[in-house]
Amino acid sequence: MDFIDLSEKIQKKFCKSAIKNGIVHVFAPHATGVLILTENDNALLDNIKVFLEELAPKNEGYQHPSNAHSHLSSMILPPDKTLQ
Repeated sequence: MDFIDLSEKIQKKFCKSAIKNGIVHVFAPHATGVLILTENDNALLDNIKVFLEELAPKNEGYQHPSNAHSHLSSMILPPDKTLQ
């Protein structure tokens, strides 16, 4: 499980555009990708990992051959966010 802070990339794209007022819709186009809005704090991110691993443990003996836990975790969190 990886956390990637996209804040700077999104802000740069927005600043390069001619948009003065509006919304930004961010979407993770992968089956197991999700987006969260939270503090970029290592302790909090560790808590999120533990929370998701408790809900969908990695080595639970799922029928899906490799990463069923990732798919199950992605069902809990949305793959998109709309920012104003």
